[in-house]
Amino acid sequence: MAPPTTYLRKRTRLAKRLKELRDAADVSGNQLAKRLRWAQSKVSRIETAKQLPTAKDIRAWARVLGAPAETVEELLSLLHGLEEYATHRADFRAAGGAAG
Repeated sequence: MAPPTTYLRKRTRLAKRLKELRDAADVSGNQLAKRLRWAQSKVSRIETAKQLPTAKDIRAWARVLGAPAETVEELLSLLHGLEEYATHRADFRAAGGAAG
């Protein structure tokens, strides 16, 4: 299991890449939220790594901003790694954690 700091770094990296994608398209967070029909706070939470986006969120974000397929795959790969860690961590907790 990856240390929590590694998980947080990866989560922050995904958030940063999404923000960079929005900035490169010269679209404000408010404009993106309107295009996606989301609350602006959702865009903000995703970009500050307070909320993990879903694969559907990432695809919509990329589609609205006209991101190339390679970028979408990169973002989904980052998300997949985070989801695997979160699932493993939940399974570990459910099994009683480390044997004492």
